[in-house]
Amino acid sequence: MKTILILSGLLLAGCASFHSGFIDFRQASSTPGAIMQDSIYVHASFMDSHASSTAFDYNFHQAGIQPLTLSLSNRSSINIEFIPSTISDYLRPWQAYDNASFDPTTRLMVWSIPWMINMVANQPWFYGIAWPIMGLVDFFGASSANREMSSFIQRVSFKPVKLEPGKDTQGIIVVTKTFIPIKLYVTKANGQKITFDLGYR
Repeated sequence: MKTILILSGLLLAGCASFHSGFIDFRQASSTPGAIMQDSIYVHASFMDSHASSTAFDYNFHQAGIQPLTLSLSNRSSINIEFIPSTISDYLRPWQAYDNASFDPTTRLMVWSIPWMINMVANQPWFYGIAWPIMGLVDFFGASSANREMSSFIQRVSFKPVKLEPGKDTQGIIVVTKTFIPIKLYVTKANGQKITFDLGYR
């Protein structure tokens, strides 16, 4: 019974999981510190390690990645267009996901090591069989966590947008963390391109 409790505790502590958290999205036109040009408002907030870990259950900073919340408000009289990939060092959602995702097969193999050692030592096959069983549970848990994480990252990522007058939109942008100025380009329906300098990261 004691062994079962210990193994259960290890399983709960070591299994892969994903828990999304709160992201502080704000309306750019009503947020202090937003940049405004030609009645177009942009507000960017650089997420620190704590905010990144809280939102994504993963600290992107440790992978050299900088996520930021971005809000856009169109208070001009014509449509505007914004394409996130025009930002320098922009990472597509799947690239960010690749850094945060689990490797189910590797986790299964690690869990199975004690059982494989027993087999090499010519112990009965059922000695330590609980370890690969827990590995299988973790394998499916990691696969499920990856699906949830991918869905969440896709859902909150800033998409290419054509924004009508009076409309607002928000999302997450992820860039490589190289400490250079970030510039954002918005194109108005008349072809005019407006540059917003979001500052240094």
